Amino acid sequence: MEGDAAYVWPICDSLGIGIACPSCRCGGKLLETTESTLPAMRLPIIIALAGLVACAEFPQLDGTIDAAARTANYPTLQPLAPLLANAAAMQTTGQFSDAANASFDARVAQLQNRAARLRGPVIDAATRAKMRRGVAVPAAIR
Repeated sequence: MEGDAAYVWPICDSLGIGIACPSCRCGGKLLETTESTLPAMRLPIIIALAGLVACAEFPQLDGTIDAAARTANYPTLQPLAPLLANAAAMQTTGQFSDAANASFDARVAQLQNRAARLRGPVIDAATRAKMRRGVAVPAAIR
C-alpha cells in the first residue's frame, strides 16, 4: 500500500460489512483500503438494492376490469356544433342561470390566462443570462 498514491480510507468492520466512516466511534477494528477498491465495495450494496426492488409485488390490474367493460365499444366522438347549439338552446330557455353563465365564463377566462402563462418562457431572462455566462471556476481548482 505504500506505493499507492491514493488516499487511504478508514473502513469500520465492526458489523462485518465494511462501511467507510471518517471517524470510527464504534470501537470496531479499522481496516485500510485504497480509493481504487471503493467501487468494488459498492457493488454488493447496489446488487442488494436491485434485488429488493425486483422483489416488489405489483397489483393484479387485469382482474379489476369486468367482462362487460372489456367487450364494450369505444365511445363515439360527437361533433361540437350540435353540442353548442344544445347549450345555446338551454340558455335561451332559462335552464342555465345568468350566475351559472358568469361562473362558466370566469372559469374559461382563468383557464385561458393559465394557458397563456404556460406558453411563456420557462426560464426568465435574468436566469437565462446567468446560465449563459456559465460557472466561474475558482483559481484554486484550475
